[in-house]
Amino acid sequence: MGSPQEHTMKKKLLASAIMLSTAFLMIPAHADFYDNTENSRERAGKCYRGARKPAVVADIQDMSTGSGKTAAQVKDAIIRAASANRWTVREDGGRLEATLNVRNKHRIVVDIPFDADKYSLLYKNSSNMNYAACEGERFIHPNYNVWVDRLNKSIQSELLAMPR
Repeated sequence: MGSPQEHTMKKKLLASAIMLSTAFLMIPAHADFYDNTENSRERAGKCYRGARKPAVVADIQDMSTGSGKTAAQVKDAIIRAASANRWTVREDGGRLEATLNVRNKHRIVVDIPFDADKYSLLYKNSSNMNYAACEGERFIHPNYNVWVDRLNKSIQSELLAMPR
């Protein structure tokens, strides 16, 4: 079984390993998308029940398409960017709706109003993303903002690549 000193040493090593692993798990994966204000954390704690630290839903609004684009060109750029990032797109009354399924576990849907001059990426719904609206704020799993930001950057790249 070992000496009392060996037993004490094993207990100390185990306690240290648990403390280190707990500290590691508390490091945020996407800190730039968190709203870390004290007030926001307090509000989130009342309504958000996800395993990860919640993020405030970040709608991307009125992004410029650059000059000289037609609405049809903007639509094509959005569809190409979405497809390149594994989103599926459908047209819904002059707007686009994009859906992302991740590992058949998470699903997010964004509404994309657009015209020749601007477009927006607006939260529509989700499943298994721990969405919660509470006290005038909307909270969600932090990866939502990462995936929508990636889509936005891809749309901007598609628009920049278009001939004038």
